[in-house]
Amino acid sequence: MENRETVFGGGEEDSSSGFAEVEALSVRGADPGATETDAVPRETSLTLSINGEELVTLLATPRNLQALVIGFLFAEGFIKDPQELIALDIAAGKAEVELEDVDMTLKLFRRRVFGSGCGGPAGFTSALDALAASGRDLPACLPWVDAQTLREAARFTFSRGSLYRLTRGTHAAALFGREAEMVAMAEDIGRHNAVDKVIGLALLEDRPLENLFMTVTGRISSEMVGKLAHTQIPLVLSKSAPTDLALDLAVKVSLSVVGRATAKGFTVYTCPEMVG
Repeated sequence: MENRETVFGGGEEDSSSGFAEVEALSVRGADPGATETDAVPRETSLTLSINGEELVTLLATPRNLQALVIGFLFAEGFIKDPQELIALDIAAGKAEVELEDVDMTLKLFRRRVFGSGCGGPAGFTSALDALAASGRDLPACLPWVDAQTLREAARFTFSRGSLYRLTRGTHAAALFGREAEMVAMAEDIGRHNAVDKVIGLALLEDRPLENLFMTVTGRISSEMVGKLAHTQIPLVLSKSAPTDLALDLAVKVSLSVVGRATAKGFTVYTCPEMVG
């Protein structure tokens, strides 16, 4: 594809926009309670349109909105490369995307499965999409990553989310290299959004996804596997348990799923030869 510069319009909110301060009654034990200021995650709606056709409204934390849009389009199979974007403008709760040579009727025809996440996330990826993903093979050199690296990455992800520490109301997703170096991290009220955002951040920095693994704080379900099937990320780790359908699909697309990660260890559910 011929390289071109995508035109970005509109601005993103500042770093403090991920939370709001509210007055609430704090009750501890037998104490009658007192009114205190509490921090809660901010939630905003972002209506995404492609070539003037409204696609979906995402409910998300208003941080990294460009990354959210790019990651969503990539992980849902609407684009294969950020260079396909001619323009992206985000303003007043709307994200206007201009793509070249996209058949929206065909793209949407096969996307009939909605996600299982809290709050009814927008999930268009179906089992057919995941199985049709091309170029999904295990890395040539195995084991690909050692157990200590996974433990370090999990510990970092589960303890470093600044919005979570402040509000106790967000999910996090992060991308790491094979030496446990963090490449990108994103937080959101939805686990799907966090995954889209961190993928988008890596794409914006032109990072090769096949050299990275992902850690997430939320459950690995079938639509999450469907998202990752559109990338070259070979392994995903979560502190929760995966669903059985997620594991069935993960085997078919050569994705190693690691779950129940704690300080003591983790469980490798698929492609155990990936971990040494």
